[in-house]
Amino acid sequence: MRKAIIWDFNGTILSDVELSVEGLNLLRHRRSMTTVTVDQYRDAFGFPVQDYYQGLGFDFSREDFAALSHEYHSFYFANVHRCDPHQHVPELMRELHQAGMEQYVLSAMQEPELQQTLDTLALTPFLSGVYGLGDLLARGKVDRGRQLMADAGLSPKQVVLVGDTDHDIEVALALEVQPVTLTIGHQSAHRFTRFDHPCFDSIAALRRALLSWESGPLSA
Repeated sequence: MRKAIIWDFNGTILSDVELSVEGLNLLRHRRSMTTVTVDQYRDAFGFPVQDYYQGLGFDFSREDFAALSHEYHSFYFANVHRCDPHQHVPELMRELHQAGMEQYVLSAMQEPELQQTLDTLALTPFLSGVYGLGDLLARGKVDRGRQLMADAGLSPKQVVLVGDTDHDIEVALALEVQPVTLTIGHQSAHRFTRFDHPCFDSIAALRRALLSWESGPLSA
C-alpha cells in the first residue's frame, strides 16, 4: 500500500511564528493598538484568519480585510527569507523520501510563493506535489486538499496529515485521513487537549513515529 504524508507548511515545516508575530505587531502599531506576545498569538491564532484578526480587536466594519491581508503579506513575503525550517525537518523529509513514502505540502500560502520558498529551502526534491491557495485570504484548505487526494489517487487510510493548527485537524477529518499535530507551531499545545489523535512536541518524536509507521493508524 502507498503511504503518504501531507505536510502543512507554515509552523509545521517552516519556523515562522516569530516573523508572523512581528508582522501582526507592525499592523497593530500602525493602528495604535497594543503589542501581542508570541504566547498571546499562539493562544489566539486560527482559521478563518479574518475571525482571528477580529478576535484580536481589528474592526472590519471600518477597514477592508483584503487590504489588511495584503498589508500583512507584503511584510511577510519581503521577510520570509529570514525563516528556516524547524531543526531536523529537512533531514526527516529526506529520510521519508528514501523510505519510499510520498510527501505533499498543503498550505494556506499562495501557491507561487509557496513553491518558491520550498525551492529556496531545497525541499522540493522530497515532494510529490505542492498545493497552495490562489489568494491571500487564507479561508481554508479543504477544497485544495480534496484536489490533492484526487490528483494523487491516494487511499485515505494510508495517509496522515501533519499540521500545527486545529484547522489542519478539520482538513484531515474532511479528507478522511489521520490528523497528526506538531505542537511547536502557530497554536499552543493546550488547544489540542480536546482532540483524540497523535500530538508531538518535537521533530524527534514525530520522526520516530513516522519512520516506524507500518500501516493503519499512526501511533504516538
